[in-house]
Amino acid sequence: MVERAAGHPTVLVDGVKIVYPDGWALVLPDPEIAVTHVWADASTEAEARRLVAVHAGHVAELSA
Repeated sequence: MVERAAGHPTVLVDGVKIVYPDGWALVLPDPEIAVTHVWADASTEAEARRLVAVHAGHVAELSA
C-alpha cells in the first residue's frame, strides 16, 4: 500500500493512512480476522466513497 501511495503523504501509525488535499484514506488490516478495513474522509460523501473504492480495489489486487 505504501508503494501505491507514492506521491501522497502517508502516516504509518495505525495502518497506512494516505493524505489527500481534501481528505484521507486509511487501510488497516484487522488484527484478529483475515479482513482489511478501508476508511476515508473527504470534503464530500461522494469523494469519500471514491477513495474507499480506490483503496479497496488496491487491497483486492494485492491479495489476489
